[in-house]
Amino acid sequence: MKRLLLCALISSPLIAKSPKNFILVIGDGMGMQQIKLLEYYLNASQQQTKNQFHRLDQNGKLFLTSTEAYEAITTDSAAAATHFAIGMMSRPGMVGLKYDGTPQRTLLDDAKKRGMSTGFISNTRITHATPAAFLAHQISRKMDPEIASDIIQSGVDVMLSGGFEAFLPKTVNDQTHSTYKQYRRLIPKERAVQSARLDERDLIREAQNNGIAVVFDHPTLDAANALPILGLFSPRSMDDVMTGASQQNHSPRAPTMDEMTSKALSLLARNPKGFFLVVEFGQIDWAAHYNDLGYLLEQMIMTNTILSKLIDWVEKDKDTALLVTADHETGGLGFTYSSRNIAPSFTLNQTKYEPRYSHGQETMLLDWKKQKRKGLSVLKEFLALDLQARKAEAMKKLVNDSYPVKISTAEATLLVRTIDSSGLKDYRDMESYDQFLANYYNGEIYRFLGVLARVTLRDYPIVWGTGTHTSNPVASWIYGFPSAGQYFKGIMHATEVHHGIRKVLDL
Repeated sequence: MKRLLLCALISSPLIAKSPKNFILVIGDGMGMQQIKLLEYYLNASQQQTKNQFHRLDQNGKLFLTSTEAYEAITTDSAAAATHFAIGMMSRPGMVGLKYDGTPQRTLLDDAKKRGMSTGFISNTRITHATPAAFLAHQISRKMDPEIASDIIQSGVDVMLSGGFEAFLPKTVNDQTHSTYKQYRRLIPKERAVQSARLDERDLIREAQNNGIAVVFDHPTLDAANALPILGLFSPRSMDDVMTGASQQNHSPRAPTMDEMTSKALSLLARNPKGFFLVVEFGQIDWAAHYNDLGYLLEQMIMTNTILSKLIDWVEKDKDTALLVTADHETGGLGFTYSSRNIAPSFTLNQTKYEPRYSHGQETMLLDWKKQKRKGLSVLKEFLALDLQARKAEAMKKLVNDSYPVKISTAEATLLVRTIDSSGLKDYRDMESYDQFLANYYNGEIYRFLGVLARVTLRDYPIVWGTGTHTSNPVASWIYGFPSAGQYFKGIMHATEVHHGIRKVLDL
């Protein structure tokens, strides 16, 4: 019997203990509500497009992730991402630091130590909270110049996003200076050459001196063939889907999130020791902060498209684990029922059925796919008008040209009033319309967008609870490598998810 067992062990193929590669996907602000928004839309559209979260359900393992920060029920993105990155509790605003302010090694640091290639891509900016949590160690997420300095010393092989203004010396703000002229030749003409630094450090040059290739557009990224590489495709944040679609004819243009993902995979997969890639869909969070349903829907559709490619890649490779999660939920999005637009009665089985409320149908979301511009763009265009032109009729036209609904002059007047910074009295007056204005923390911008959402959604049973984050646990999935699922179950804090990843990779 022992001889037979020994022969069986010798003849059986060895089963790898750990996957060669790991892909961590973070949907910033992506709660279950955002995922259900995508599902309802796909159901209504009757397209052949598959819901990739269903694929994760069918062949992966679902668990929940709680998001609290140190001494804080509701986290921000900095602490939330830091929990994933270092596996220790952090405070809101900190990146790459434990709650006591000490810097800690990240998953990418230890993956690199094991010989794996590493990467981070985001459709925000590379110095934003989530990338910074994995690439830097600073007391405040607002310290973009300092975060940029950490980034070029991080040792990460592929970093693709926006945010070059934190890397350029302040001398580029003088268009007569030679440094400005140098970067004006390198950066696509549609992008402003500007710096957010207060010193003359040129982090682009420092990165290049350290052997990092720096690219500013899609053609140069597409031609890149070596690591390490830093792609910075906008002064601050990358374009959203709505804006980006209008700029595809620019030459040279910025890469899409899809293109950045494909390029990162192709470069990282060359390492025989494997890779660890983090992919952040950061503008889900922004859309939800803005209470902007059409913008959010576009972001979720894009996320679904790229998830399809990642899942296909994992299934073909057979030696990669994929973890899809979120750092928190944003906006308190909800589908409800209301007393507006109640459907007429009809007969069922020879009996009259009379609806009492409007409970919402999936087809209503087809309207919001028609939204042409995000609310923030409407606000910016309104504020660009001469002061005398900033009237209700101008606001009404901007909203009605951009949104799938038509607002009234009275509603446009309400929107204009939210921009008036003459005092809080106007906001208190509007509490009869929206009792949650206090939750829109960022002055006129978020208050305007919160009221815009309520005005444009008046005939839809869809509500927003806040312009900030909520503390709801978020859905997470582990997918791909069969043995990886044993380390994830039930409700796990984000720090525990970190340690689960370590166990999967034996870091």
